[in-house]
Amino acid sequence: MDAIVRTALRIGDEHGLAAVSMTRVAEELGFTTMSLYRHVGSKDELLTHVQDAALGPAPDDLDGMGWRTALATWTHRLLDAYAAHPWTLDIPIPVPPMMPRTIEWMDRALGAMAGLELSPAEKVSTTLLLSGYARNEATLSISIAEAEAGGPGPATDDRDYEAVLQLFADPERLPALSAILRDGSLFDHPYDDGPDNDGPNDDGPNNNGPNDDGPNNDEPEDQDEFFLAFGLARILDGIEAHIARRHD
Repeated sequence: MDAIVRTALRIGDEHGLAAVSMTRVAEELGFTTMSLYRHVGSKDELLTHVQDAALGPAPDDLDGMGWRTALATWTHRLLDAYAAHPWTLDIPIPVPPMMPRTIEWMDRALGAMAGLELSPAEKVSTTLLLSGYARNEATLSISIAEAEAGGPGPATDDRDYEAVLQLFADPERLPALSAILRDGSLFDHPYDDGPDNDGPNDDGPNNNGPNDDGPNNDEPEDQDEFFLAFGLARILDGIEAHIARRHD
């Protein structure tokens, strides 16, 4: 079975999802298509195994990190896994998740929250929230990369996009957007260097919240990562605030 899954994954990496078929995999392995069905019941079942294998091993180095750092690291590793095999994002997600590596990834995220004052359901919900965020960000990044690879087009560059918005941002019809464009660039992201900021320009103490004793890495290293890092940090802020409310 491992050889079948590895072959299907390689075909997908080289030629995309449409090229992955039972017949193609069987030919690559020197089997007949019917003999392949003795190992895997259908193409959908094969793709489920491929999707799981594409995740790679779950992170095993999160122990000892603070919970925010661990969950941020987990999310970035998941993004890396998606980036390595982007075509697998087009495979429908099995519900509920039951495949071995998928469950291992879930276990690592739950382990990062072991010391938090969250119920089991809240920990599972947080894991699903972060995995969904990673999946959405990966899909968006891949779509943008494909558009840029196609050559110059309508607003594939940040500044081009902003220039197009300037043309359509009528102050009466789109007052909020017009105000933002008037006040400054949509894609300039200044960072506050204050003592409570744990961003890239902060030399002060980490602001990792309760139960976190590790360094914070959920803020962007540069402006190119701003949207990803900003959203991830706000998710973690929300979890932290939710825990803090229990002590109000």
